[in-house]
Amino acid sequence: MKITGLFEYLTPDEKKALGLDGGRRRVVISAAIDVHTRCLLALQIVPEGIADPLRQTLEMIYTDKSRISDELGCEHDWYQHGKVEELIIDRAGKYISDEAYHILASLGITNLGAPAGKPWLKPFIERVFRTIHRKLLARFSGRNFSNPVERGSNDPAARATLTVEEFLCWLVRWRVDAYHNDRHSGLGITPLQAWERATADVRPKTLSNREMRLAFGTRLTRKSGRHGIRVMCLNYQTDFVIKQFAKQGPETAEVCYWHGDVGAIEVRYDNGDWTTAPRPRPPKLPKTPTTT
Repeated sequence: MKITGLFEYLTPDEKKALGLDGGRRRVVISAAIDVHTRCLLALQIVPEGIADPLRQTLEMIYTDKSRISDELGCEHDWYQHGKVEELIIDRAGKYISDEAYHILASLGITNLGAPAGKPWLKPFIERVFRTIHRKLLARFSGRNFSNPVERGSNDPAARATLTVEEFLCWLVRWRVDAYHNDRHSGLGITPLQAWERATADVRPKTLSNREMRLAFGTRLTRKSGRHGIRVMCLNYQTDFVIKQFAKQGPETAEVCYWHGDVGAIEVRYDNGDWTTAPRPRPPKLPKTPTTT
């Protein structure tokens, strides 16, 4: 936004609401680990005000994150992902919501809730957080300490030295290039080696883009027209939408849009079955003859 000049048009209140006012803030990390290989399938910062971090964390588990590691210049790829069959979740307030349980049920995930305040019931992920604290966060002056005695007179807010974006870069690069490539005492090998061995014969199951849309997509309502259905400035069309428009005229449809694949959406009328509506390919322009 600074490069394009748009940042200057934001009011102070808008900058504060978007978290762009430069103020110091404490962040919360949400993560998911594969118990068999100890690989981290999801690791993200949960911004303040996010009511349902479980949805975003689950989506990250199912997504190949190589693009993230590539953009941050990691030496290795963050490709570990797959379909979940059983999940142990923290029953803290942020993770308990009707929407979260709906997604778990729709994906066929057996979920076991670990009682809040009993970290020993989920030792694998708690050890990861301890490792992050000891091997990564300890290197930064603005970190919090585990208790008031350790913290002493240190004021983490006053000593904050990183932007959230910079911290995210360090967090991902540490996870991809350091954590996954360090020998794990419980495995005897590195998490990356454990993943490669486990998936050598049986590849992890994945979801299709359609299944990802229905599980993690945003539900909207749109009116159909001659152009089809317009979502995020793009038109989507299919024979089903054309026939519905010819029969009923402009009609409100429920739409499921997923940011991971803007090439198609899911459409349904009156709580019927979902139908995939792709984005029509633009017509090919005739080639202009060249002369010499």
